[in-house]
Amino acid sequence: MILCRDDLSKYARNLGVWATLVEMAGITDKIPEDVEFVEIEKTSKVRVSMKAEIGTVIHGTLRAEDLIPAFADELKFLDEKGYFASLVKEANKFKDWEDCEECEWLLERLEDALNEFAPEDCYFGSNDGDGTDFGFWKVYLY
Repeated sequence: MILCRDDLSKYARNLGVWATLVEMAGITDKIPEDVEFVEIEKTSKVRVSMKAEIGTVIHGTLRAEDLIPAFADELKFLDEKGYFASLVKEANKFKDWEDCEECEWLLERLEDALNEFAPEDCYFGSNDGDGTDFGFWKVYLY
């Protein structure tokens, strides 16, 4: 994935990670020498200070119009440093509940972000015993 200079620096600041210099096809001659670019891998880990508590965030629904605001509120609460502020803002503005693909994509991004705040040996998602109980749960190896 190629990101423009503004997007790339925004992602680098938001995630607080630095990686390799990015080859920017067609615009490298216009970039000042002192500008540093980083490649952000999808699997980059965010350094978080606050960890979530094990338990329910929302229960009894699978409707995107219920889940997205609840996930965004939890993410905003946990994200003290604002790494995911743009995602929270996007989720709070989202109103196109009929677009199933867009809802699924936004829910997946929110779940991935919330997983960054999961306590050790835990995950964010639906409970094994109740698919409508979303929260932070202990991982059990059977």
